[in-house]
Amino acid sequence: MGRNRFLCGSTDEPLNAQGLRQIDRLGERLAVTHVDAIYSSDLQRARATAQAISRNRHISVIACPEMKEMDFGQCEGLTFDQVENRYPDVARLWLARSPILAYPGGESLERFEQRVGQVLSRLQKHKATDTIVLVAHLGSLRILLCYLLGIPRQHWWQFQLDNASLNTVETLPRGIDPGADGQAMLMALNDTSHLT
Repeated sequence: MGRNRFLCGSTDEPLNAQGLRQIDRLGERLAVTHVDAIYSSDLQRARATAQAISRNRHISVIACPEMKEMDFGQCEGLTFDQVENRYPDVARLWLARSPILAYPGGESLERFEQRVGQVLSRLQKHKATDTIVLVAHLGSLRILLCYLLGIPRQHWWQFQLDNASLNTVETLPRGIDPGADGQAMLMALNDTSHLT
């Protein structure tokens, strides 16, 4: 998180004009891609993105609340500087990338990881050859990438994922096994070529 960016996790904020332009371009980029299912966080900014991708398809978007962004509790809407002033222990743990990080009145990192991991059982129901689109948020997508690639989850913050970026993961022929990490191969990360 940049020092002047606001924490916007479980707050159900709509997309701004720039965000709407970006999701239109993402939808156009994926228009020629065959898609078997679309899952989306139930926050409206993700739902709008999923609807842009599902446009002109005969696929319903499946609500996936476990893919919501982290609940920052009393830190929602604050900048890092404000968090540092009001909750210095939270800021210290965040800077240390500590696995025991918990936001006052919100989620702990451990609980967030467990919640996001629940999506694996949904993915397991698909064939390995299915093309699945998951529309979610920075934190939840980072955690999911760690699960799929078998990367220790304390490294979740090392993925740069921009808004409306395309991240492509290919599962192994046996598909997703929710009990096993490292079930996939990363094919593209943070692809924003459609936005330029």
